[in-house]
Amino acid sequence: MRHIGFGIIFVLCNLCFAEPVTVEKPLYAEVFFPATGTRPTKLRGQLLWYDQEQFALRIGQEDRILPWSEITPTSAFVLRQRLIDKSSADQWLQLGEWGWKLGAREQAKFALQQAVKLDPELKNQADNILAGSAPTSVDHAPTTKPKDELIRNEADPSPVAQPGRKKGQKVERVNYTPATPEQVAAAMKRIRDQQQQIEQRLGLNLTEFETDHFIVFTDWDPREHDFLRKNLEQSYRVVSRQFDMSPKDNIFVGKLPVYMFVRFSDFSRFAQTVDTFPVSRQVAGYYRGHDDGQGHLVMWKPDGSLTGSTDIQQAERLWGYVLVHEFTHAFLARYRTNEFIPRWLNEGIAEVIASSVFPYPEKYRTAKLLAQNRVNVMPLFDDQVMPNGQWYPVMQTMVELLIKTSRKKFINLIDDIKDGMEPEKALQKHYNVGYAEFAEVWREWASKQNVQ
Repeated sequence: MRHIGFGIIFVLCNLCFAEPVTVEKPLYAEVFFPATGTRPTKLRGQLLWYDQEQFALRIGQEDRILPWSEITPTSAFVLRQRLIDKSSADQWLQLGEWGWKLGAREQAKFALQQAVKLDPELKNQADNILAGSAPTSVDHAPTTKPKDELIRNEADPSPVAQPGRKKGQKVERVNYTPATPEQVAAAMKRIRDQQQQIEQRLGLNLTEFETDHFIVFTDWDPREHDFLRKNLEQSYRVVSRQFDMSPKDNIFVGKLPVYMFVRFSDFSRFAQTVDTFPVSRQVAGYYRGHDDGQGHLVMWKPDGSLTGSTDIQQAERLWGYVLVHEFTHAFLARYRTNEFIPRWLNEGIAEVIASSVFPYPEKYRTAKLLAQNRVNVMPLFDDQVMPNGQWYPVMQTMVELLIKTSRKKFINLIDDIKDGMEPEKALQKHYNVGYAEFAEVWREWASKQNVQ
């Protein structure tokens, strides 16, 4: 799975437990095992119970018992954090101690900071935990480059530029690998075959129509299909031009499948049945991608419940924003290569492009507030972490800072990541900072921005 955009918050019970704790309502969870190849192995399921040493996931019809120590430290920490009472200083302290011993150091520091913030009398205990030994492999060592070099250029950022070139190639850039007629025919057949299976599983009757770049399956009123055609193709034009590509090009193998539902209930059933994850009513849409660069876009009709207003124009504006954002993920999945882009960068680029069409100034206020409060942003650089909505302004402004600093460097950063370079190494190569120092530079920059 390449990208799913949704966030869920749960508060269940105390972190410390001697006896197994049964989850009253199974909790959707994603956990990762240490990489044996280029990426960690992911496992998805429903958390059933847990204790100090292990936990149980239901995966399909099978229940698996897994030791906490077998999954990656960040993966374990993120899941354990969802099981605590966020208002309890003691539970934050216990989580921090557990995470520190496990090796999730940056996350543990954040948990200990939260504990002390809630109860200053715990500071000595938190300091004692930090004074203990812990694995250092998860640290991101700061570089020695002066911080001010990263923020020397304060010109307004240009739109995200076309970031694609072959190594050693100085003039011509490779935007994507065009599909052959045979590949297109096979892809379109596969899409339609899958659609028939989906209709049977969901008991729906969806209408199909095509545009230049999309194949759409929908139960919207036929009189509204033109609205979909225009907005889908406009999203393609917006995103392709941000990458200096012609809207006449087709980056996809065949066309991108799009599922547009009238009702949230059908949207939710599709997510649960086809993509095997739950969505809340606050989710307007998502893009589900795969390692081969293929995927599908799923949304439901603009609705006032998404904005808390009866103004349909506000709902349509949010729908348009989500459409551009999620389509950017689909575009990036195929852009240049099928290589992964780290989540913080992927989400940040999508937010920058969507905001260029549908500005939301309050996002800058959120980013500034988080920066001034010196929140820990290091977990954002870990793809095993699924950030919730409050972190999207952070990722957006991180990307904007990189573009402000140097558009050319940003292009080359994406180039190298798409060519397979480890993301932090690419950041160090082009901006002379690692993740830890970049987080500090962003914090200083964002906290000083003049926002209304």
